[in-house]
Amino acid sequence: MTTPNALLAAAIAYAARGWPVLALHNPVNGGCSCRKADCAQVGKHPRTAHGVKDATIDEVTIRGWWRKWPDANVGVATGAAAGIWMLGPDGDAGLADLARLIDEHGPVPPTRRGRSGSGGAHLVLNWPADGVPLTNRKNHRGLRIDVRGEGGYFVAPPSANAIGAYAWTDARDPADAPAWLLAWVRGTSLKLTATPRPGAEERARAYLKKCDGAVSGQDGHGQTFAVARALAWGFALPDDVVLRLLRDDYNPRCTPPWSEAELAHKAADAATRDYGKPRGYLLDADDGGGGRAASSAQSAETPPPGWAPPVPLPTLPPVPEFPLAVFPEKVADYWRAAAESLHVPVDYVAVPGLTLLGAAVGRSRAAEVKPGYTEVPLLWVVVVAPPGSTKSASLGSARAPLVKAERVWADAHRKEMSLFDAEADRHAARMKEWKTGGCEGEPPTPPRRPVLRQATLDDTTTEAAAKVLADNPRGVAVVKDELSAFVRSMDQYKGGKGADRQFWLSAWAGATAKVNRAKDHAAGPLVIPHPFVAVCGMLCPDALAELRGDNRHGDAPGDGFLDRFLFSFPDPLPAVAETFATVPEALAVGYAEVVLDLLGMEMVPETDGPGSTPHYRPYFVRLSPMARTAWQEFTDAVATRMNALDTSDPFRGVLSKLRGYGARFAALLWSVRRVCGPGGSEEPIDVDVVAGASALVDYFIAHAARAHGRGWADKSGRVARRLLARLVRHPEVAAFTRTQAFQWVKDKGDVASAAVLTPVFALLVDHGYIRPVNRPENVRPGPIPETYEVNPSWNRATWE
Repeated sequence: MTTPNALLAAAIAYAARGWPVLALHNPVNGGCSCRKADCAQVGKHPRTAHGVKDATIDEVTIRGWWRKWPDANVGVATGAAAGIWMLGPDGDAGLADLARLIDEHGPVPPTRRGRSGSGGAHLVLNWPADGVPLTNRKNHRGLRIDVRGEGGYFVAPPSANAIGAYAWTDARDPADAPAWLLAWVRGTSLKLTATPRPGAEERARAYLKKCDGAVSGQDGHGQTFAVARALAWGFALPDDVVLRLLRDDYNPRCTPPWSEAELAHKAADAATRDYGKPRGYLLDADDGGGGRAASSAQSAETPPPGWAPPVPLPTLPPVPEFPLAVFPEKVADYWRAAAESLHVPVDYVAVPGLTLLGAAVGRSRAAEVKPGYTEVPLLWVVVVAPPGSTKSASLGSARAPLVKAERVWADAHRKEMSLFDAEADRHAARMKEWKTGGCEGEPPTPPRRPVLRQATLDDTTTEAAAKVLADNPRGVAVVKDELSAFVRSMDQYKGGKGADRQFWLSAWAGATAKVNRAKDHAAGPLVIPHPFVAVCGMLCPDALAELRGDNRHGDAPGDGFLDRFLFSFPDPLPAVAETFATVPEALAVGYAEVVLDLLGMEMVPETDGPGSTPHYRPYFVRLSPMARTAWQEFTDAVATRMNALDTSDPFRGVLSKLRGYGARFAALLWSVRRVCGPGGSEEPIDVDVVAGASALVDYFIAHAARAHGRGWADKSGRVARRLLARLVRHPEVAAFTRTQAFQWVKDKGDVASAAVLTPVFALLVDHGYIRPVNRPENVRPGPIPETYEVNPSWNRATWE
């Protein structure tokens, strides 16, 4: 059975290979789902009681884990039973270390390889045939390379940590490790440890001459550790060389000198603790040969004792790519080719295209989840894209078949109007004769004015929209290059109580809407029994804060208007020169055929009795028995996500709407697959359709989190950035109190009281920008102002 959850699907696929998997915690709101404020392994440690010992290939157990924790990251156990081990160069420094080993000792064969969340790599290799065990190592042999062997595990795609997402870059089967690599991992060959670069040791000695000797009682431990780190990281020296230089060149100037064991401990510790800088960064220093010395006047290269360079505050969280695979090739290939021709993310074309395909189906089809609960494929989407991102052309590619259809309809309407005008003239003559004859009998029947069929709507005023909907009961779509003005027009900044806003809320729900006519009150209101208005368009990132309400005092209207929008917030592509790429004509024709076939789907006529005017409803498509089970799993996963949030968390509203969107996606996917394949109109929605709908929901949940500022632009993050900006403007400030900080950043919205700053300070302390100042010794009793000092190694001049 196809699973609706991408993480679960990956876990089951790994288990099918014989790789035991386990459920791991996952990032949540800038922290970890374990809810420990000081968690150092965000999204990396096991959720189950016995950790990696619980790893299994049993599908029932795996499904149970992800039913309980639908957002859990996926861990893959390593060892003899799994038949694999993992070599993990950590970040750019680890990749550089691995490249040096390969240069010195030979290549590593092509093998299963992934990108880690930190930007490093995971190389998955076959378990050694000789049976000699491999153990787990962190920063093995002084290099930024981890080893996961017996009893270990690694985080596997499509998981994500606090820094980024994991992804396979080479999905081939694991290869056998070369003999030299196994020797290095097992530590049986000393010559394979890191060797100093040419001239590094001499430059390190010159550096040490500039360093002040450590003095007991004056943070001698921190001073010596800073020197050891500079040797290990700044000059990329191995442990034994670091120890020798500390002992021979630095220790004689320390008061009192350190023991051999103490120096060995500091050398080993310095090599394994992450420094936040690439190895060898001091080798490029233009200072006459020695780098800058560690002293009481610390430099940016060597942080002051007890300080480390601050970790940047959370930025945009990683988001998944648009799931093209859930659509037939006729659709997916066109979207992909159109995006490539414009050099934009495929989301820029596919997400508006998703909406417009739904508008083409309109009210002709609806997914019937159960009697009385149906959903038509009505979507409201927003693509967040920076200025200059070819937004108009992307929308044009998605809209092209509808524009062509509307041209055909407009030509036909002109011809019909010509015939109508002629018939209207004849009717006028007949009416004149009827009146001249004394109005005997029934008056002549006037001709019916032709209706212009429309697929899109440009004028979004309430009355104009209602008139078009009255003539187009299937529905229409609003397409806007810039959606912010459209959203503002919905009384967004008038308390959310205007008639426009209420009309659009009704339109999204398909509920009956009444609109009073501005110029013809006698005709009564326009009544739209089941309005269908899809909405799609683009939005600049700068407008997000305004829509979320970040820049206003008070709260946004609590009617969930913004929750109804599906956000797509992909990373833009870098600019390139002209590629001259175009969309092959066959793909454009094939896509247009799909849209036209969807537009041709008929609604179901119904009457209230003999002689009554027919009205129309969608054809209801039921769920197959297996699809009902899949739908239950999907809704259970959404409910688990909602229940994991505080009841006051506004993101619950987003998840609630996305549950309903799951049924709307199912109606759309069923319709598209029907016109692209051999399936008949009577076939129910199957499990693959529900799985595809669930994949779309997963995509929009992740992008909604980014657009709504979850974990990177929430209140604490916003206020923290304002406080840092204040410190940047005033570099002379080395410490501050809570009261001072409150005066700097207070407002009537985010910071109405000093108590609000508690999570802000915690965030900045966790990221190393500030730290609390302990109560001084030997001071008189009494209150001491809560004070924080600013990290002196933070380069305020380069902070953004």
